[in-house]
Amino acid sequence: MTNQSLTIGIDVGKMFLDIHIHPVNQSFRCDNTKGGHEILLAYLQEHQVPENSVAVLEASGGYERPVWVCLQSAGYTVHLVQPMRARNFIRARGILAKTDKIDAQALACFGASGLTKGSTLPDKTQLALRDLSRSLQNLRKHAGQIKEQIEKATHPITVKALKALHRSCQRQAKKLEDVLQNMIQECPKLFNLTQLFCSMPGIGNYTAMILVAELPEIGQCSKTQIAALSGLAPYTKQSGAWKGKSHIAGGRKQVRSALYMAALSAVRYNPPLKTFYNRLKDNGKTFKVSITATMRKMIVALNSMAKNNSAWETNHA
Repeated sequence: MTNQSLTIGIDVGKMFLDIHIHPVNQSFRCDNTKGGHEILLAYLQEHQVPENSVAVLEASGGYERPVWVCLQSAGYTVHLVQPMRARNFIRARGILAKTDKIDAQALACFGASGLTKGSTLPDKTQLALRDLSRSLQNLRKHAGQIKEQIEKATHPITVKALKALHRSCQRQAKKLEDVLQNMIQECPKLFNLTQLFCSMPGIGNYTAMILVAELPEIGQCSKTQIAALSGLAPYTKQSGAWKGKSHIAGGRKQVRSALYMAALSAVRYNPPLKTFYNRLKDNGKTFKVSITATMRKMIVALNSMAKNNSAWETNHA
């Protein structure tokens, strides 16, 4: 094999990695373990794949992180792509079948097309913050679901069991929140950000911590980019004379969920945002459209505050 421009496509699963090297059409499978990653590196060296080659991985809920670290440490350029983008690329090539081997081949071709871009692996602190944030959100959501079950339950034993489970969820959520708070306080930059965010009426300490954990890019990108990352950017649907309604899509649902609750508070206690929300409602906009627009206005303002290191002012709205 010559040192031509090669691209590595890796379909990541919980147990296995399916690898394809483009354009030489070499494929193999190894375990998604530390030992399997060593076999992967040995295979790439054996087949003379240059260390600066692009390796394209599909985001797989965290299962991609160990091999991402392994490849990046070995000198390979890692491009992480979202599953929907990868699947759309496969369909655009006229491939309707779906197997791990086909997915790996498609990822390699996707990388060779130049449509993907390099990804920066979050540092250990950011990964820890994100893990704590998502576990905390899941526990709070679960506690809310159990509370609803308690209200509907009729048998005394069922009620007792559900109440015990609810208390346990609340205790564990409080522990995670304390750990998250302590980690943020230990980093002056992150702690300063949470203080800035809390200066906006409607944003509490919990929401501020979620934003810091889930949006490390905040303050470093444009208002359009931060809206897209938060899943609050409107996308137009139009074809010929037909014009559909704009809708939001993608982004980080954890940020969107936290901002939703904050927006409900802001439209009551934040005068500029309350005026903005009421104006939309008075113009006939639905609750969903109005509250989403308010959330978008909030994240854009928070991005500006982080960028300028400034507390909330009414002109931010």
